[in-house]
Amino acid sequence: DKAQYELENGKQPEATPEYQVTHPTSYADTLLHILRGNIGSGLLAMGDAFKNGGIVFATIVTVLLGIICVHAQHLLLNCSEEMNRQTKRAKSANFADTVYLVFAHGPPRLRPIASTMKILVNGFLCITQLGFCCVYIVFIANNLKLICDQYGINIDLSIHMIFVVIPVLLSCMVRNLKYLTPFSTVANIMMAVGVSAVVYEAAQNLPPVTTREYMASWQQLPLYFGTAIYAFEGIGLVSDYNKLGNVVQSLIALAILCTYPLQFYVPIDITWPYLRTKFATKSPVLKELVYRGILVLLTFILAESIPELGLFISLVGAVSSTALALMFPPIIDMVMKSQQAGGLRPYIVLKDCAIILLGLLVFVTGTYESLASIVRAFRV
Repeated sequence: DKAQYELENGKQPEATPEYQVTHPTSYADTLLHILRGNIGSGLLAMGDAFKNGGIVFATIVTVLLGIICVHAQHLLLNCSEEMNRQTKRAKSANFADTVYLVFAHGPPRLRPIASTMKILVNGFLCITQLGFCCVYIVFIANNLKLICDQYGINIDLSIHMIFVVIPVLLSCMVRNLKYLTPFSTVANIMMAVGVSAVVYEAAQNLPPVTTREYMASWQQLPLYFGTAIYAFEGIGLVSDYNKLGNVVQSLIALAILCTYPLQFYVPIDITWPYLRTKFATKSPVLKELVYRGILVLLTFILAESIPELGLFISLVGAVSSTALALMFPPIIDMVMKSQQAGGLRPYIVLKDCAIILLGLLVFVTGTYESLASIVRAFRV
């Protein structure tokens, strides 16, 4: 393996080629992007999750899941910082590079799979983000059609998708993350107003707490975990808030529209550096814009041609999202610490293995929910 060969010959394993960031984002820009990328319409599905979990069980477990997911992110960041320190990189290692470098500097028997693990992470990231983009097109077009139908403008859903893809295509021509900040700002404001309206309406005429289940049945718990972890299912549930009126629907749809270029940035950032070195030595900017346009049109074609696309995206997300969020971080944490002076301590192994087991549980429940939804949707 290349990584093992380079280490044995006194060289640092090569990760993704570094390039100069010409327009870095400020802390405020980064915060807006983080909020927009992490707090989406899946938030509106949490009511359904609590119904399937019970108000006491779901409250406690949701807090614990949040703590565990944030801790897993810290594990990833700690590994990234340690690899940056060891390799003296000028640019911080991203997710895939961190996984690659940890395995490349890990135990000798794991070094041959460093490149494979990096490809796996990048593949999961691209599938997850492009999956979001496909579902976003369907969601926005559905909301646009609902609003138009109420005003007597009856147009086929496919035509609405074409109307949606035009502003999406233009927004995805923005090449620098810093210049996407206005999109994130507008989307955050619209989502905040829309969610506030939903919460206000939901809080009216509440039933007595004593009539609610404190803990749901074991048969319902897989549905709770599936909805609580994944935002994919939340996209489909937003359209159930029709009674809130056109304004709220429009705000949430526009927020999702402004979110598309941010989600789209990830697969471009992963794939374009490699393609640029091979195919774009001349006119790189023009070729990048063409590549961006092709990817946007690909998400449009998938959204248009595959029935019940969101359900299949959920199934893929059950694998990729779980692996990225709950499996890779504890795995690389154990691999990295096994090479440090103190070695792997028992409590580290116990904690990281517990997170991996939770990831397996979420994988099973999420896959179960997605498959059950697909069967129900296609049942004759």
